[in-house]
Amino acid sequence: EDVYQTWRQDIERARDKAIKELEAGKPISPATAAELMVAVEELKRRVVKDGARNIRIYHDYQKYRHFQIASQHVDLLMQGASRFIYATKPEHVKVATFEGKSVEEFIAYMHTNTLQFAPADPNGEEAYWRVFESMMTWFIDMQLIEMAVNQEQKELDALRQRDQQLQQMEDSIRTSAGPAIIAAIQALSSN
Repeated sequence: EDVYQTWRQDIERARDKAIKELEAGKPISPATAAELMVAVEELKRRVVKDGARNIRIYHDYQKYRHFQIASQHVDLLMQGASRFIYATKPEHVKVATFEGKSVEEFIAYMHTNTLQFAPADPNGEEAYWRVFESMMTWFIDMQLIEMAVNQEQKELDALRQRDQQLQQMEDSIRTSAGPAIIAAIQALSSN
């Protein structure tokens, strides 16, 4: 929400400063690392404070859920910032630009870079919907393929079992029962 814009800007400013230090071939300075960590901690403190205040004022735990989710997000941000300050090269912290063309590549890119969708703003809702539809189509296709593969595997297993039974029957006929069956067939045919 806009009310947190100041803290987000502080975090972004410290992040950009750290990236510039890395791009200059230097490690992130202790002062910049501290600035980043303090900015994230301030955002967390504000989110927790606002959540507690909301409960006191409105006594509505449904509204508190949003603050709980935001607090969890800030915890992840804190963990990321903690790892970030130990980076030694810009490529350790920059996410490569997505250059794929398929939904599969996009999902793999998001997974590799531990990215998640943020809530869509009004300008992004149409794009989110298109991505969602593509991902649903891909998911359904994958489910259908998995079902088809499982069905074919069952049929293949049944054919292998039938082949084994026929092989056993053939082996049985050739060994012990073979001469007796041949004699019986010859006896029947001579009658």
